[in-house]
Amino acid sequence: MIRALALLAACALPAQSITVTNPTPHSWSGWVRVARPAPFYMGWSADQSAMFVQSGNFMDLKVSVSAGSSLTVDPSSWLPWTRPVAQVADFIQMYGGVPEANGKEMEIESLSIDGAGIRMTWAQTIDLVWHFSTTVIWYPDQPWVMVGTSSVQCYDALGQLFHTTPSDMIVKWGSGNHQGVIVPLQTQVNNKQRIVRRAVFSWDQLANSAQQVSILSAKSGPLTVN
Repeated sequence: MIRALALLAACALPAQSITVTNPTPHSWSGWVRVARPAPFYMGWSADQSAMFVQSGNFMDLKVSVSAGSSLTVDPSSWLPWTRPVAQVADFIQMYGGVPEANGKEMEIESLSIDGAGIRMTWAQTIDLVWHFSTTVIWYPDQPWVMVGTSSVQCYDALGQLFHTTPSDMIVKWGSGNHQGVIVPLQTQVNNKQRIVRRAVFSWDQLANSAQQVSILSAKSGPLTVN
């Protein structure tokens, strides 16, 4: 009965066209986070070329978008379906380890199902001052790349006004590639200041040739959604 009412409500909704633009020089095929609620919990396009999974006021939209082009879809017209719940993988075996902050293993701080994937936050503190945090969404059908944010906060409980980074501040993950330095060596950072960078972790050995192109797209920058 509840499902029937949900479907009736979905049919009454106006069209919800979404345009996904890929500004990078590489094609993308995979999940895109869209800051818009879905008409129902899960949907699949009639030709089964795209799908979405709702996550609160967001949705995960799985699409393929060529380099430098846009794709417009209308999820409100798609067929409802049920997607299996994401299951946590053995990250150490799959990725050759857990995230590391300047060589020190990070600890899992939170883990929860989020849309079509699992949101994970990892954290670690270096020298009692440098507080690292990395948050990504892991999609079980897209294990070759994870996108999120990495941050470093300078926090000195004794109240020293600033510190200078003793080395490049980097988060690496096992055998994968990473987006780069979060905070460079010899950067002066004020106490309680947090520096946030976009994070892309990728594993070429888990990707086929088309997926490796999508990795290049993810590294080049995010897709935009209107």
